[in-house]
Amino acid sequence: MLTYVISPTVVLAGLGFGLSLIVAIGAQNAFVLRQGLRREHVGPIVAICVASDVILITAGVAGFGVVVQRAAWIIPVLTVFGSAFLVWYGAGACRRALKPAGLPIDDPTLHMPTTPDALTATGLPSGTVATLLVNDGGSAVATAIQPATDTQPTTGATPGSTTQPVSSTLRIVVLHVLALTYLNPHVYLDTLILMGSVATSYGAARWSFAIGAFLATLTWFTALGYGSRVLTPIFQRPRSWQILDALIGVMMFFLAGRLLFDLFTG
Repeated sequence: MLTYVISPTVVLAGLGFGLSLIVAIGAQNAFVLRQGLRREHVGPIVAICVASDVILITAGVAGFGVVVQRAAWIIPVLTVFGSAFLVWYGAGACRRALKPAGLPIDDPTLHMPTTPDALTATGLPSGTVATLLVNDGGSAVATAIQPATDTQPTTGATPGSTTQPVSSTLRIVVLHVLALTYLNPHVYLDTLILMGSVATSYGAARWSFAIGAFLATLTWFTALGYGSRVLTPIFQRPRSWQILDALIGVMMFFLAGRLLFDLFTG
Protein backbone atom coordinates (compact mmCIF):
# COMPACT_ATOMS: atom_id res chain seq x y z
CA MET A 1 0.00 0.00 0.00
CA LEU A 2 1.41 3.36 -1.04
CA THR A 3 1.65 6.05 1.61
CA TYR A 4 1.84 9.77 0.82
CA VAL A 5 2.85 12.47 3.29
CA ILE A 6 1.97 16.16 2.99
CA SER A 7 4.86 18.17 4.41
CA PRO A 8 4.81 22.00 4.43
CA THR A 9 8.62 22.02 4.45
CA VAL A 10 8.78 19.88 1.32
CA VAL A 11 6.10 22.03 -0.32
CA LEU A 12 8.33 25.07 0.20
CA ALA A 13 11.27 23.12 -1.20
CA GLY A 14 9.23 22.31 -4.32
CA LEU A 15 8.16 25.94 -4.61
CA GLY A 16 11.74 27.18 -4.48
CA PHE A 17 13.05 24.54 -6.85
CA GLY A 18 10.21 25.13 -9.29
CA LEU A 19 10.83 28.88 -9.37
CA SER A 20 14.54 28.29 -9.94
CA LEU A 21 13.68 26.37 -13.12
CA ILE A 22 10.85 28.58 -14.39
CA VAL A 23 12.17 32.09 -13.68
CA ALA A 24 14.62 32.33 -16.55
CA ILE A 25 14.91 34.15 -19.86
CA GLY A 26 13.36 31.79 -22.37
CA ALA A 27 11.08 31.64 -25.40
CA GLN A 28 7.93 30.79 -23.45
CA ASN A 29 8.45 33.52 -20.85
CA ALA A 30 9.20 36.09 -23.57
CA PHE A 31 5.96 35.19 -25.35
CA VAL A 32 3.89 35.44 -22.16
CA LEU A 33 5.51 38.81 -21.38
CA ARG A 34 4.75 40.18 -24.83
CA GLN A 35 1.12 39.06 -24.78
CA GLY A 36 0.73 40.43 -21.26
CA LEU A 37 1.95 43.83 -22.43
CA ARG A 38 -0.54 43.70 -25.30
CA ARG A 39 -3.29 42.53 -22.88
CA GLU A 40 -4.20 39.98 -25.52
CA HIS A 41 -5.57 36.51 -24.62
CA VAL A 42 -3.61 36.59 -21.36
CA GLY A 43 -5.98 34.27 -19.49
CA PRO A 44 -5.81 31.37 -21.98
CA ILE A 45 -2.03 31.75 -22.30
CA VAL A 46 -1.46 31.62 -18.54
CA ALA A 47 -3.88 28.70 -18.22
CA ILE A 48 -2.08 26.71 -20.95
CA CYS A 49 1.36 27.35 -19.46
CA VAL A 50 0.27 26.39 -15.96
CA ALA A 51 -1.71 23.34 -17.09
CA SER A 52 1.19 22.14 -19.25
CA ASP A 53 3.63 22.38 -16.36
CA VAL A 54 1.22 20.62 -14.01
CA ILE A 55 0.79 17.75 -16.50
CA LEU A 56 4.53 17.38 -17.12
CA ILE A 57 5.49 17.70 -13.45
CA THR A 58 2.85 15.11 -12.52
CA ALA A 59 4.21 12.75 -15.16
CA GLY A 60 7.75 13.32 -13.90
CA VAL A 61 6.88 12.67 -10.28
CA ALA A 62 4.87 9.60 -11.33
CA GLY A 63 7.98 8.18 -12.99
CA PHE A 64 7.41 8.91 -16.68
CA GLY A 65 10.89 10.42 -16.91
CA VAL A 66 12.27 6.86 -17.03
CA VAL A 67 10.43 6.31 -20.31
CA VAL A 68 11.97 9.45 -21.82
CA GLN A 69 15.44 8.36 -20.73
CA ARG A 70 15.01 4.95 -22.36
CA ALA A 71 13.61 6.35 -25.63
CA ALA A 72 16.80 8.09 -26.69
CA TRP A 73 15.34 9.38 -29.98
CA ILE A 74 12.70 11.66 -28.39
CA ILE A 75 14.96 14.50 -27.23
CA PRO A 76 16.92 14.86 -30.52
CA VAL A 77 13.72 14.97 -32.57
CA LEU A 78 12.20 17.59 -30.27
CA THR A 79 15.45 19.57 -30.44
CA VAL A 80 15.39 19.79 -34.24
CA PHE A 81 11.72 20.80 -34.47
CA GLY A 82 12.06 23.16 -31.52
CA SER A 83 15.08 24.90 -33.04
CA ALA A 84 13.27 25.34 -36.35
CA PHE A 85 10.29 26.89 -34.60
CA LEU A 86 12.51 29.25 -32.58
CA VAL A 87 14.21 30.46 -35.77
CA TRP A 88 10.81 31.06 -37.38
CA TYR A 89 9.48 32.91 -34.33
CA GLY A 90 12.70 34.94 -34.03
CA ALA A 91 12.42 36.01 -37.67
CA GLY A 92 8.87 37.20 -36.97
CA ALA A 93 10.08 39.23 -33.99
CA CYS A 94 12.77 40.86 -36.15
CA ARG A 95 10.17 41.77 -38.77
CA ARG A 96 8.02 43.38 -36.07
CA ALA A 97 11.08 45.31 -34.86
CA LEU A 98 11.44 46.82 -38.34
CA LYS A 99 7.82 48.02 -38.24
CA PRO A 100 7.11 48.83 -34.58
CA ALA A 101 3.68 49.74 -33.26
CA GLY A 102 2.73 51.29 -29.92
CA LEU A 103 0.09 49.98 -27.56
CA PRO A 104 -3.46 51.22 -28.18
CA ILE A 105 -4.56 54.28 -26.22
CA ASP A 106 -6.39 53.03 -23.12
CA ASP A 107 -9.61 54.91 -23.83
CA PRO A 108 -9.83 56.31 -27.37
CA THR A 109 -13.37 57.51 -26.73
CA LEU A 110 -11.90 60.32 -24.64
CA HIS A 111 -10.13 61.69 -27.71
CA MET A 112 -12.61 61.35 -30.56
CA PRO A 113 -16.38 61.19 -31.15
CA THR A 114 -17.64 57.65 -31.74
CA THR A 115 -21.37 57.74 -31.02
CA PRO A 116 -23.78 58.41 -33.90
CA ASP A 117 -24.98 61.70 -32.36
CA ALA A 118 -21.45 62.92 -31.74
CA LEU A 119 -20.36 62.06 -35.26
CA THR A 120 -23.38 63.79 -36.73
CA ALA A 121 -22.56 66.90 -34.71
CA THR A 122 -19.15 67.02 -36.36
CA GLY A 123 -20.69 66.77 -39.82
CA LEU A 124 -19.56 63.14 -40.35
CA PRO A 125 -21.99 60.37 -41.32
CA SER A 126 -23.06 58.07 -38.50
CA GLY A 127 -21.49 55.01 -40.17
CA THR A 128 -17.90 56.18 -39.93
CA VAL A 129 -15.05 54.71 -37.93
CA ALA A 130 -12.36 56.84 -36.33
CA THR A 131 -8.90 55.39 -35.69
CA LEU A 132 -6.07 57.02 -33.76
CA LEU A 133 -2.56 57.16 -35.10
CA VAL A 134 0.26 57.51 -32.59
CA ASN A 135 3.76 58.85 -33.07
CA ASP A 136 7.01 57.61 -31.59
CA GLY A 137 6.30 59.49 -28.38
CA GLY A 138 3.05 57.62 -27.86
CA SER A 139 0.76 60.62 -28.37
CA ALA A 140 -2.05 60.88 -30.89
CA VAL A 141 -1.08 62.85 -33.97
CA ALA A 142 -3.83 62.08 -36.47
CA THR A 143 -7.23 60.52 -36.85
CA ALA A 144 -8.18 58.41 -39.84
CA ILE A 145 -11.89 58.56 -40.71
CA GLN A 146 -13.34 55.74 -42.80
CA PRO A 147 -16.76 54.30 -43.63
CA ALA A 148 -17.64 51.38 -41.41
CA THR A 149 -17.30 47.98 -43.12
CA ASP A 150 -17.57 44.36 -42.11
CA THR A 151 -13.83 43.92 -42.54
CA GLN A 152 -11.09 45.48 -40.45
CA PRO A 153 -10.28 48.95 -41.80
CA THR A 154 -6.79 49.79 -42.89
CA THR A 155 -5.40 53.20 -42.18
CA GLY A 156 -2.77 55.22 -43.88
CA ALA A 157 0.01 56.59 -41.73
CA THR A 158 1.32 60.09 -41.84
CA PRO A 159 5.09 60.64 -41.81
CA GLY A 160 6.45 59.95 -38.33
CA SER A 161 3.35 58.07 -37.20
CA THR A 162 2.71 54.40 -36.59
CA THR A 163 -0.55 52.50 -36.64
CA GLN A 164 -1.55 50.47 -33.63
CA PRO A 165 -0.64 46.74 -33.57
CA VAL A 166 -2.96 44.21 -35.16
CA SER A 167 -4.44 41.72 -32.70
CA SER A 168 -3.72 38.01 -33.08
CA THR A 169 -6.58 35.52 -33.05
CA LEU A 170 -6.97 33.22 -30.07
CA ARG A 171 -6.26 30.19 -32.27
CA ILE A 172 -2.92 31.57 -33.46
CA VAL A 173 -1.88 32.57 -29.95
CA VAL A 174 -2.78 29.14 -28.54
CA LEU A 175 -0.81 27.36 -31.28
CA HIS A 176 2.19 29.60 -30.58
CA VAL A 177 2.23 28.96 -26.85
CA LEU A 178 1.71 25.20 -27.34
CA ALA A 179 4.62 25.07 -29.79
CA LEU A 180 6.88 27.12 -27.51
CA THR A 181 6.02 24.78 -24.65
CA TYR A 182 6.06 21.29 -26.15
CA LEU A 183 8.72 21.74 -28.85
CA ASN A 184 11.23 22.81 -26.23
CA PRO A 185 13.30 19.75 -25.25
CA HIS A 186 14.46 21.44 -22.05
CA VAL A 187 10.92 21.44 -20.68
CA TYR A 188 11.02 17.62 -20.65
CA LEU A 189 14.48 17.53 -19.13
CA ASP A 190 13.41 20.00 -16.42
CA THR A 191 10.02 18.54 -15.55
CA LEU A 192 10.03 14.83 -16.43
CA ILE A 193 13.62 14.00 -15.54
CA LEU A 194 15.07 16.66 -13.24
CA MET A 195 11.90 17.52 -11.32
CA GLY A 196 10.90 13.87 -11.19
CA SER A 197 14.26 12.69 -9.86
CA VAL A 198 14.44 15.40 -7.17
CA ALA A 199 10.85 14.72 -6.08
CA THR A 200 11.56 11.00 -5.85
CA SER A 201 14.35 11.71 -3.37
CA TYR A 202 11.69 12.87 -0.89
CA GLY A 203 10.11 9.42 -0.84
CA ALA A 204 6.58 9.43 0.57
CA ALA A 205 6.57 13.26 0.56
CA ARG A 206 7.30 13.56 -3.17
CA TRP A 207 3.80 14.78 -3.97
CA SER A 208 4.30 17.58 -1.43
CA PHE A 209 7.28 18.57 -3.58
CA ALA A 210 5.03 18.42 -6.65
CA ILE A 211 2.44 20.67 -4.98
CA GLY A 212 5.15 23.24 -4.32
CA ALA A 213 6.19 23.07 -7.98
CA PHE A 214 2.55 23.55 -9.03
CA LEU A 215 2.35 26.68 -6.87
CA ALA A 216 5.57 27.96 -8.43
CA THR A 217 4.30 27.72 -12.00
CA LEU A 218 0.91 29.20 -11.06
CA THR A 219 2.54 32.13 -9.25
CA TRP A 220 5.11 32.86 -11.94
CA PHE A 221 2.92 32.78 -15.04
CA THR A 222 0.10 34.70 -13.37
CA ALA A 223 2.53 37.40 -12.25
CA LEU A 224 4.25 37.52 -15.65
CA GLY A 225 1.06 37.62 -17.69
CA TYR A 226 -0.97 40.05 -15.60
CA GLY A 227 1.82 41.93 -13.84
CA SER A 228 3.51 43.00 -17.06
CA ARG A 229 0.73 45.53 -17.69
CA VAL A 230 2.33 47.88 -15.16
CA LEU A 231 4.83 48.55 -17.97
CA THR A 232 2.03 49.71 -20.30
CA PRO A 233 3.01 53.44 -20.17
CA ILE A 234 6.47 52.53 -21.44
CA PHE A 235 5.18 50.31 -24.23
CA GLN A 236 2.81 52.92 -25.63
CA ARG A 237 5.93 54.10 -27.46
CA PRO A 238 6.73 52.17 -30.66
CA ARG A 239 10.45 52.45 -29.89
CA SER A 240 9.96 50.32 -26.76
CA TRP A 241 8.30 47.58 -28.82
CA GLN A 242 11.10 47.83 -31.37
CA ILE A 243 13.72 47.21 -28.68
CA LEU A 244 11.73 44.39 -27.05
CA ASP A 245 11.07 42.59 -30.34
CA ALA A 246 14.69 42.98 -31.42
CA LEU A 247 15.84 41.45 -28.13
CA ILE A 248 13.30 38.63 -28.45
CA GLY A 249 14.47 37.92 -31.99
CA VAL A 250 18.13 37.76 -30.97
CA MET A 251 17.25 35.58 -27.97
CA MET A 252 15.26 33.12 -30.13
CA PHE A 253 18.17 32.76 -32.57
CA PHE A 254 20.56 32.25 -29.66
CA LEU A 255 18.35 29.60 -28.05
CA ALA A 256 17.94 27.77 -31.37
CA GLY A 257 21.70 27.80 -31.91
CA ARG A 258 22.38 26.58 -28.39
CA LEU A 259 19.90 23.71 -28.76
CA LEU A 260 21.55 22.54 -31.98
CA PHE A 261 25.04 23.03 -30.53
CA ASP A 262 24.17 20.90 -27.50
CA LEU A 263 22.59 18.27 -29.76
CA PHE A 264 25.64 17.81 -31.96
CA THR A 265 28.32 18.26 -29.30
CA GLY A 266 26.64 16.70 -26.27
